[in-house]
This record gives sequence, structure tokens and C-alpha cells, in this order.
Amino acid sequence: MKNKKKINFNDMKLAMKTSIATGIILIMSLTVLITISSILASSSISKAINGEFTGIAAQNGLMVQSIINDASGTAKDLQDYLNRVYNGGDATSDWKDINRKSKIYNAQLKEVNYEVENYIANSAWAALNNSDSLYGVGAFFEPGQFDPAVKDYSVYVDRDNAKNNTAQSLGAYSEYSNQDYYRVARETKAPYLTDPFNYKGSMMSTIAYPIMNGDHVIGVILADINVSNFSRIKTTDAKYPSMYVDIYTEGNMIAFDSKSSDNIGKKLEDLIPPSEYARIVKMQENKKEFHIDTKKAVICLGK
Repeated sequence: MKNKKKINFNDMKLAMKTSIATGIILIMSLTVLITISSILASSSISKAINGEFTGIAAQNGLMVQSIINDASGTAKDLQDYLNRVYNGGDATSDWKDINRKSKIYNAQLKEVNYEVENYIANSAWAALNNSDSLYGVGAFFEPGQFDPAVKDYSVYVDRDNAKNNTAQSLGAYSEYSNQDYYRVARETKAPYLTDPFNYKGSMMSTIAYPIMNGDHVIGVILADINVSNFSRIKTTDAKYPSMYVDIYTEGNMIAFDSKSSDNIGKKLEDLIPPSEYARIVKMQENKKEFHIDTKKAVICLGK
């Protein structure tokens, strides 16, 4: 048998050399073009997806803000009314110097305070009957600051109370004064939105407004939101079967999770790598929409 002769490129005819070189150049060119096309297509698809998620996040943000506005509007209206009463803005001189029986306590209230009690209860009934975003509305006072007849005064209306036009007390000052919704609003003299907390088996978040007498806080108005109301936002999309939505508080605690209520109350920083959390916090400081890829998932956050 004859030994096979090794083919050397240099020994080939020019036509063969040209064909091989042209083929190599075409393969390399096609590889580069395919790579560039893949990168551009991937970038384009990524931008399109991020654009869709940004739109969903913006739409959801408006709905969440609407729910919060319902609660904060009710609390703010009551704060304005009480601030006027306790700072001489309302015609308090028109009320008679008589006592009237409280509808909540076994006590005789001054007429001005009896009317305040009625106003709070009636406002709460109307707000709760007109908005399913609210769970409860109430007013809590510092000791002796509401009426001499009731040292620790609180009035609270939940959804069941609203159906029956009733109201309730939430106990002594010692029971509510150390709660975040009361303590922070009292100390800062500013509105405050609490992190989610469990109240009688429901996860709640509270918006609190201080009641002022001059420069002194004499109590706190609050409106409770059941975080299950956030389920009205868009949380699924047929094109993205793995999509889910979280809502975070200002401190990046989960207030709503479309996958599991067990995640409510958990902190974002405990769920993703520290470096990614630091990037998110930095981008949040700009108060603009952004997206970021994490090792766990793609998270779209609004303002």
C-alpha cells in the first residue's frame, strides 16, 4: 500500500487556496455577524422587556398611591378639623357649657368634646363605607388631653363598627402610646406610615398624623390599611409566567408579595446579595424609575 501523502496548503493550487481562504473568511465573518446580531437582539429584547416591566411598575405605583391617598386623605381631614378645634379655629364659643354622655365611655363629656367624638365617628363611618381600602380609622390622645372625665381617651372605628354605626376604645394610654403609629408621630410631629404588622390575623399598615395644640402634640389620628388591598395591582402576565410583584416600604421592607403573604415583613437586604442591595439603595436616592438584575431575579422598582 502506498503511504498517504500529507497535503500541504503551500503545495495547493491557487484556486484551491483561494477557495479555502474565502471559506475561512466567510465563516469568521458570519460568526462575528451572528455574535453581534445576537448581542443586539438580546439588548433590544432586554430593553423591550424592561420597558414593559417599567410600565407595569408605574401603573401599579399609581394604584398603590391611590390606596394610600384614600387613607391619608381621611386622616389628614380629621387632623385639620381637630387642629382647628384645639387652636381656636372653629367656633368653639358656640358650644354650650354643658355635659353630654359619651357614646363610647360611661362618662359625661363637655359639649365641645362630645361633638368632636361625634365628628370623628361619623367621619370614620363615612370613610369606611365609601372605601374598601381602609380597615379602620381612629383618634388617640395623651392623658387628660381630650376631656377631664376620661383620662385615657381613644376612639376607633373598624369595618364592623362602620356597618353598625358604632365605635370602640382601644384601651389605656399605656397600651397604645408605645405602638409605632402613635410613638413616632408624637415624637416627630409629622405624618408617619408604619411597616406592616399583624393585627387580629390581618397584615396592616397605619398612616398616622399628629394632633397639635400649638406646638404640643396632644394625640394622633390614624387610618389603617389592610395590605391585602394591594392585591388589586397587576401581578401576572401571560408572556412572563414567572413574573411576580413585591411592594416595599420606604425602609425596603416587603409590604406585599404576590407569591406569598409569608414574605410580608421581610427586608429586601436579607433576600439579595449585599452588593446588589447597596446598588438599589443608591439608585433609589435618585427618586427615578430604574431596573437592576440580581442573582435572584429581575426587580423593577418605581420611585
